[in-house]
Amino acid sequence: MIRKTNKVYSDIIKIDNMVIDKHVVLLIGLWEKGIQMYKRTNIRKLEIFILFIMLTVTACNSGDPEQTVQIINTGSYKCSLTMQLYSMENVLSDKYTVNKTVKPHNEVYIQISEGLYLISIWDDNDKLLKEFDKILITLPSGESSYNPIVIDTALNKNYALVNLNYLYSGGAFAEHMSKAVGTNSDKLKVISYYKGDVPFFVPEEYRTSITFVDVFTDKIPKEIVYGNTVYGLIPIPSGITTKNDIGDYIERYLEKKM
Repeated sequence: MIRKTNKVYSDIIKIDNMVIDKHVVLLIGLWEKGIQMYKRTNIRKLEIFILFIMLTVTACNSGDPEQTVQIINTGSYKCSLTMQLYSMENVLSDKYTVNKTVKPHNEVYIQISEGLYLISIWDDNDKLLKEFDKILITLPSGESSYNPIVIDTALNKNYALVNLNYLYSGGAFAEHMSKAVGTNSDKLKVISYYKGDVPFFVPEEYRTSITFVDVFTDKIPKEIVYGNTVYGLIPIPSGITTKNDIGDYIERYLEKKM
Protein backbone atom coordinates (compact mmCIF):
# COMPACT_ATOMS: atom_id res chain seq x y z
CA MET A 1 0.00 0.00 0.00
CA ILE A 2 1.34 3.42 -0.97
CA ARG A 3 0.51 6.43 1.13
CA LYS A 4 -1.67 8.91 -0.71
CA THR A 5 0.12 12.20 -1.13
CA ASN A 6 -3.00 14.27 -1.64
CA LYS A 7 -4.23 13.84 1.90
CA VAL A 8 -4.49 16.94 4.02
CA TYR A 9 -2.07 16.64 6.90
CA SER A 10 -2.84 18.42 10.13
CA ASP A 11 -1.43 18.57 13.62
CA ILE A 12 -4.11 19.34 16.20
CA ILE A 13 -3.15 22.60 17.92
CA LYS A 14 -5.35 23.93 20.67
CA ILE A 15 -4.76 27.35 22.16
CA ASP A 16 -6.73 28.54 25.14
CA ASN A 17 -6.08 31.28 27.65
CA MET A 18 -3.64 30.20 30.33
CA VAL A 19 -4.41 30.51 33.99
CA ILE A 20 -1.34 32.61 34.53
CA ASP A 21 -0.85 32.51 38.28
CA LYS A 22 -1.09 28.70 38.60
CA HIS A 23 1.03 27.74 35.62
CA VAL A 24 3.72 30.40 35.98
CA VAL A 25 4.42 29.21 39.50
CA LEU A 26 4.67 25.64 38.16
CA LEU A 27 7.05 26.60 35.36
CA ILE A 28 9.30 28.65 37.66
CA GLY A 29 9.65 25.63 39.89
CA LEU A 30 10.43 23.37 36.92
CA TRP A 31 13.01 25.83 35.58
CA GLU A 32 14.80 26.05 38.94
CA LYS A 33 14.91 22.26 39.10
CA GLY A 34 16.30 22.16 35.55
CA ILE A 35 19.12 24.57 36.45
CA GLN A 36 20.06 22.40 39.43
CA MET A 37 20.05 19.34 37.15
CA TYR A 38 22.36 21.09 34.69
CA LYS A 39 24.86 21.88 37.44
CA ARG A 40 25.11 18.31 38.64
CA THR A 41 24.74 16.30 35.41
CA ASN A 42 25.11 17.40 31.78
CA ILE A 43 23.65 19.38 28.93
CA ARG A 44 21.76 16.43 27.41
CA LYS A 45 19.81 15.93 30.62
CA LEU A 46 18.97 19.62 30.66
CA GLU A 47 17.71 19.32 27.08
CA ILE A 48 15.44 16.43 28.11
CA PHE A 49 14.19 18.46 31.04
CA ILE A 50 13.49 21.48 28.82
CA LEU A 51 11.50 19.14 26.55
CA PHE A 52 9.51 18.09 29.61
CA ILE A 53 8.82 21.77 30.41
CA MET A 54 7.68 22.36 26.82
CA LEU A 55 5.30 19.40 27.05
CA THR A 56 4.02 20.78 30.34
CA VAL A 57 3.40 24.18 28.75
CA THR A 58 1.47 22.48 25.93
CA ALA A 59 -0.63 20.62 28.45
CA CYS A 60 -1.29 23.80 30.41
CA ASN A 61 -2.45 25.54 27.26
CA SER A 62 -4.70 22.68 26.16
CA GLY A 63 -8.25 22.23 27.34
CA ASP A 64 -8.04 18.42 27.14
CA PRO A 65 -5.61 16.00 28.81
CA GLU A 66 -3.00 14.52 26.49
CA GLN A 67 -0.90 11.37 26.32
CA THR A 68 2.81 11.55 25.46
CA VAL A 69 4.07 9.22 22.73
CA GLN A 70 7.76 8.45 22.13
CA ILE A 71 8.44 7.53 18.49
CA ILE A 72 11.81 5.75 18.16
CA ASN A 73 13.61 4.70 15.00
CA THR A 74 16.23 2.03 15.76
CA GLY A 75 16.48 1.16 12.06
CA SER A 76 18.84 2.25 9.31
CA TYR A 77 16.36 4.26 7.19
CA LYS A 78 13.96 7.11 7.74
CA CYS A 79 10.44 6.10 8.65
CA SER A 80 7.20 7.99 9.17
CA LEU A 81 4.39 7.47 11.64
CA THR A 82 0.88 8.75 11.06
CA MET A 83 -2.17 8.69 13.31
CA GLN A 84 -5.78 9.14 12.20
CA LEU A 85 -8.65 9.61 14.62
CA TYR A 86 -11.96 7.78 14.54
CA SER A 87 -15.09 9.84 15.15
CA MET A 88 -17.78 8.97 17.69
CA GLU A 89 -19.63 7.36 14.76
CA ASN A 90 -16.61 5.08 14.13
CA VAL A 91 -15.69 6.93 10.93
CA LEU A 92 -11.98 7.31 10.22
CA SER A 93 -10.81 10.88 9.58
CA ASP A 94 -9.26 11.60 6.19
CA LYS A 95 -6.70 13.86 7.90
CA TYR A 96 -3.64 12.92 9.88
CA THR A 97 -3.69 14.01 13.50
CA VAL A 98 0.00 13.06 13.62
CA ASN A 99 2.45 12.89 10.72
CA LYS A 100 6.05 12.56 11.91
CA THR A 101 9.20 11.46 10.12
CA VAL A 102 11.99 10.06 12.29
CA LYS A 103 15.60 9.72 11.15
CA PRO A 104 17.60 6.57 11.95
CA HIS A 105 18.71 6.31 15.58
CA ASN A 106 16.58 9.26 16.59
CA GLU A 107 13.42 9.79 18.59
CA VAL A 108 10.52 12.24 18.59
CA TYR A 109 8.07 13.03 21.38
CA ILE A 110 4.49 14.06 20.63
CA GLN A 111 1.29 14.54 22.61
CA ILE A 112 -2.14 13.35 21.53
CA SER A 113 -5.65 13.68 22.88
CA GLU A 114 -7.75 10.73 24.03
CA GLY A 115 -9.47 8.80 21.27
CA LEU A 116 -9.53 5.78 18.98
CA TYR A 117 -6.71 5.84 16.42
CA LEU A 118 -5.36 4.13 13.34
CA ILE A 119 -1.55 4.13 13.66
CA SER A 120 0.43 3.55 10.45
CA ILE A 121 4.17 3.16 9.88
CA TRP A 122 5.66 3.99 6.47
CA ASP A 123 9.08 3.54 4.94
CA ASP A 124 11.10 6.30 3.28
CA ASN A 125 9.23 5.70 -0.01
CA ASP A 126 5.82 6.07 1.64
CA LYS A 127 5.17 2.33 1.45
CA LEU A 128 3.03 1.01 4.30
CA LEU A 129 5.00 -1.22 6.68
CA LYS A 130 2.43 -1.91 9.40
CA GLU A 131 -0.88 -0.70 10.81
CA PHE A 132 -2.28 -0.79 14.31
CA ASP A 133 -6.00 -0.28 13.94
CA LYS A 134 -8.39 1.02 16.58
CA ILE A 135 -5.81 1.73 19.28
CA LEU A 136 -7.64 3.32 22.18
CA ILE A 137 -5.84 6.10 24.07
CA THR A 138 -7.47 6.84 27.42
CA LEU A 139 -6.49 8.90 30.45
CA PRO A 140 -8.66 7.61 33.31
CA SER A 141 -7.24 10.15 35.76
CA GLY A 142 -8.42 13.03 33.56
CA GLU A 143 -4.88 14.47 33.62
CA SER A 144 -2.15 14.58 30.99
CA SER A 145 0.39 11.74 31.10
CA TYR A 146 4.09 12.36 30.42
CA ASN A 147 4.95 8.66 30.78
CA PRO A 148 5.13 7.80 27.09
CA ILE A 149 3.67 5.08 24.96
CA VAL A 150 6.70 3.79 23.01
CA ILE A 151 6.55 2.98 19.28
CA ASP A 152 9.63 1.78 17.38
CA THR A 153 9.22 2.29 13.63
CA ALA A 154 11.94 -0.30 12.89
CA LEU A 155 9.52 -3.09 13.97
CA ASN A 156 12.39 -5.57 14.44
CA LYS A 157 13.46 -5.12 18.05
CA ASN A 158 12.38 -6.29 21.48
CA TYR A 159 13.07 -4.20 24.56
CA ALA A 160 14.53 -5.07 27.95
CA LEU A 161 13.96 -2.87 30.99
CA VAL A 162 17.21 -3.26 32.92
CA ASN A 163 18.23 -2.29 36.45
CA LEU A 164 21.49 -0.36 35.94
CA ASN A 165 22.57 -0.08 39.57
CA TYR A 166 25.05 -2.95 39.32
CA LEU A 167 27.23 -0.70 37.15
CA TYR A 168 27.78 1.65 40.10
CA SER A 169 28.52 -0.90 42.81
CA GLY A 170 32.29 -0.60 42.35
CA GLY A 171 32.53 3.10 43.20
CA ALA A 172 34.51 5.31 40.80
CA PHE A 173 32.57 5.11 37.57
CA ALA A 174 35.18 6.42 35.14
CA GLU A 175 37.85 3.90 36.22
CA HIS A 176 35.77 0.80 36.78
CA MET A 177 32.78 0.98 34.44
CA SER A 178 34.34 -0.98 31.58
CA LYS A 179 35.24 -3.79 33.97
CA ALA A 180 31.90 -3.67 35.76
CA VAL A 181 29.97 -4.98 32.78
CA GLY A 182 31.99 -8.17 32.55
CA THR A 183 32.72 -8.84 36.21
CA ASN A 184 29.19 -8.11 37.44
CA SER A 185 27.23 -9.66 34.58
CA ASP A 186 25.75 -12.15 37.03
CA LYS A 187 24.13 -9.18 38.76
CA LEU A 188 22.40 -7.97 35.61
CA LYS A 189 18.68 -7.73 36.34
CA VAL A 190 16.12 -7.56 33.56
CA ILE A 191 12.85 -6.30 35.05
CA SER A 192 10.60 -6.77 32.01
CA TYR A 193 10.66 -7.57 28.31
CA TYR A 194 8.50 -5.78 25.72
CA LYS A 195 7.73 -6.66 22.10
CA GLY A 196 9.01 -3.79 20.01
CA ASP A 197 6.85 -4.45 16.95
CA VAL A 198 3.77 -3.14 18.78
CA PRO A 199 3.22 -0.02 20.91
CA PHE A 200 4.13 -0.61 24.56
CA PHE A 201 4.17 1.18 27.87
CA VAL A 202 6.69 1.08 30.75
CA PRO A 203 5.05 1.47 34.19
CA GLU A 204 5.54 4.92 35.65
CA GLU A 205 7.32 3.62 38.74
CA TYR A 206 10.32 2.81 36.53
CA ARG A 207 10.18 5.81 34.25
CA THR A 208 10.50 9.01 36.25
CA SER A 209 13.00 11.84 35.73
CA ILE A 210 15.02 10.41 38.65
CA THR A 211 14.86 6.66 37.98
CA PHE A 212 15.08 6.41 34.17
CA VAL A 213 18.08 6.73 31.84
CA ASP A 214 17.31 7.07 28.13
CA VAL A 215 20.19 4.86 27.03
CA PHE A 216 18.96 4.96 23.44
CA THR A 217 20.14 8.54 22.98
CA ASP A 218 22.21 9.24 26.11
CA LYS A 219 25.48 8.11 27.58
CA ILE A 220 25.17 6.33 30.91
CA PRO A 221 25.55 8.93 33.72
CA LYS A 222 28.82 8.79 35.63
CA GLU A 223 27.08 8.95 38.98
CA ILE A 224 23.66 8.54 40.52
CA VAL A 225 22.15 9.90 43.70
CA TYR A 226 22.88 7.55 46.58
CA GLY A 227 19.92 5.30 47.30
CA ASN A 228 18.29 5.75 43.89
CA THR A 229 17.51 2.81 41.64
CA VAL A 230 17.93 3.58 37.94
CA TYR A 231 16.64 1.73 34.89
CA GLY A 232 17.36 1.73 31.16
CA LEU A 233 15.28 0.55 28.22
CA ILE A 234 17.50 -1.38 25.81
CA PRO A 235 16.52 -2.34 22.21
CA ILE A 236 17.47 -5.94 21.35
CA PRO A 237 17.27 -7.41 17.81
CA SER A 238 14.27 -9.71 17.73
CA GLY A 239 16.43 -12.61 16.48
CA ILE A 240 18.25 -12.73 19.82
CA THR A 241 16.08 -14.88 22.06
CA THR A 242 18.11 -16.98 24.52
CA LYS A 243 18.88 -15.70 28.01
CA ASN A 244 22.65 -15.90 27.59
CA ASP A 245 22.62 -14.21 24.19
CA ILE A 246 20.36 -11.45 25.50
CA GLY A 247 22.69 -10.91 28.46
CA ASP A 248 25.75 -10.75 26.20
CA TYR A 249 24.05 -8.28 23.87
CA ILE A 250 22.99 -6.02 26.76
CA GLU A 251 26.58 -5.99 28.06
CA ARG A 252 27.97 -4.98 24.65
CA TYR A 253 25.27 -2.34 24.25
CA LEU A 254 26.03 -0.80 27.63
CA GLU A 255 29.77 -0.77 26.93
CA LYS A 256 29.10 1.46 23.90
CA LYS A 257 27.17 3.88 26.12
CA MET A 258 29.99 4.48 28.59
